[in-house]
Amino acid sequence: MNEINGTILKKKTGFSLVETLLALVLLAVAVLSLALVPIATTKLFVHTADHERAILLATSLLERIESGENVGTSGTDGKFTWAVTSTPEAGTGGDIVTVQISWTSATGSRSSQMERLVRPDVE
Repeated sequence: MNEINGTILKKKTGFSLVETLLALVLLAVAVLSLALVPIATTKLFVHTADHERAILLATSLLERIESGENVGTSGTDGKFTWAVTSTPEAGTGGDIVTVQISWTSATGSRSSQMERLVRPDVE
């Protein structure tokens, strides 16, 4: 304690209102940041799962085409829309078959494409 002109001055301890409000604001920012993590990871999980399903669908279509089945040039499977195009490959005598898969997710329109060289059966 200090004494000035006969008055004893006490040293102030503790937090002021400004310090308390600043601590609350920093805590709110930290808690909000942590609350957004599950939302972001859920969106990422859904996007990854949709992309994996699209790749499986494209692979399935290409395998069916390669086995000689006529799958058509377009169609839908659940929320996925697919289109098949075929381009002759001069050097091999086969066709390059392209399958384009499109879908709409929470983050917007997405698409994936897969190609495979399909040659006619040679006996």
